[in-house]
Amino acid sequence: MTTSQRVHLAILLSFFTVVPLGAAGLGAVAFWDSWSHPWRWITIFLIVMFAVGVVFSGSIAFDRRLRSIPWLRIGAVGLFLVLGCGVTWARNTLQ
Repeated sequence: MTTSQRVHLAILLSFFTVVPLGAAGLGAVAFWDSWSHPWRWITIFLIVMFAVGVVFSGSIAFDRRLRSIPWLRIGAVGLFLVLGCGVTWARNTLQ
């Protein structure tokens, strides 16, 4: 892969991971005092999961050894997004 292809792919995947990370972070800042302890811990777990997705997305742009499409990293980003959605659904059933 060329550098521009890696950067374009990383930007696309970063968009899909930064948006839920920002939403979880802003929600944590705004509603932290009104949440119970289990809700807070699950929110921290969500933020960590989405942050790992951002790291995987960024690693695509910075790894010059990539010669083909990094399907494993793309799959890892998708897996963390799906797991984050599942954890969010489980968190919402706690209420």
